[in-house]
Amino acid sequence: MGIQAMAKVQRGSLLVYKFFDIAEEIDLEGIENSPDFRRKASRFRLTRKTLKAVVVPQPPLTLRLGSVSFEWQNSPYTGSLHVRLYDFGAVSFLLRIPLPPHTDLRGLERWIDFLYDEVFETLCRRYLDELMKALHPYLVQPHVKELTEEYLIYYFERLSVPLETFREQADLPRLLYGEDEDFSPQIRQDLLRHSYSYSTEDLVVIGWEAAIVVEPSGIMEIPDILEFAHVQILELTYYDELLDRELAHAYEQVEHPQRFLWLHIGHYRRVMRRLFQSRLEITEVIERVMNAIKITEDVYFARVYRSAQQVFRSLERIRNIENKIEMFNQFYQFIGQEISNIRLEILEMSILLLILLEVILMLWQ
Repeated sequence: MGIQAMAKVQRGSLLVYKFFDIAEEIDLEGIENSPDFRRKASRFRLTRKTLKAVVVPQPPLTLRLGSVSFEWQNSPYTGSLHVRLYDFGAVSFLLRIPLPPHTDLRGLERWIDFLYDEVFETLCRRYLDELMKALHPYLVQPHVKELTEEYLIYYFERLSVPLETFREQADLPRLLYGEDEDFSPQIRQDLLRHSYSYSTEDLVVIGWEAAIVVEPSGIMEIPDILEFAHVQILELTYYDELLDRELAHAYEQVEHPQRFLWLHIGHYRRVMRRLFQSRLEITEVIERVMNAIKITEDVYFARVYRSAQQVFRSLERIRNIENKIEMFNQFYQFIGQEISNIRLEILEMSILLLILLEVILMLWQ
């Protein structure tokens, strides 16, 4: 199914995201009150429509980095760059590229490739390096983790055809998957499972690498919700992998033999201490990440948010983390039991030594 020439974008833009984790914690209040950032920093604010429906306990901080120009595939482009800072250490870069009036939908799918192109990577890394230097006093344990995420949102404010016509004509899989293929009915049906509309004039279709948002009002509610969901999967993925490493380290430490029995206790205590500290820190961060945004009263926003979590596999990551934390608990109890057993063995050996000493003394008399 091709896209007819009449289906064009009258007003819209490409929202290109890249997500990093740069620290264990970011002092948002310090940045907000700093003279260096006061003029270009603003807190995330909800619209009147979402004020009661969406709760953001610790609103992230947005920095306006200004206009940027770049060349991609032999064509010049100009967009605006923003970075949003989250208190738990994550940052999201948003490059907003306006679409010229009467932009044909066919050909836009190539921007999926831009997500992984060296041009976009270099652009974000350059600003990230500058940001890390400027924000260094406000970062707790600054360190740019290797894990990153990318996402693209086709944000259409006005189309040349009615929305219903757009839904019939537009080749949605082509846009969301970035491939010029004749997709099967099953693929198209799967996309419809993550398609939502609040009214007859708006639409959101959520995919793994990209989403389509049709919003005549121009407000950013849906892109913001998708951004929060993507920041969550970035953090969940990192801490899921961190749990794997911590468990592997704990197993290795327990299997490593000690030369003397009484040295086991100190060794096991160090392992227990690290397990307890890691579990506490990871559980605390995960709770902050998952509570970064709460959908309370609005059924539409809740459906979009849950669908994004399903597409991004956040729920799967949460289950993995919960299982590994339970493994932490079991391993912690196992080490505690081992310490008790060692103490009992040492006590028994001490009693035997005392008896032996008493026998020797009796023989000497």
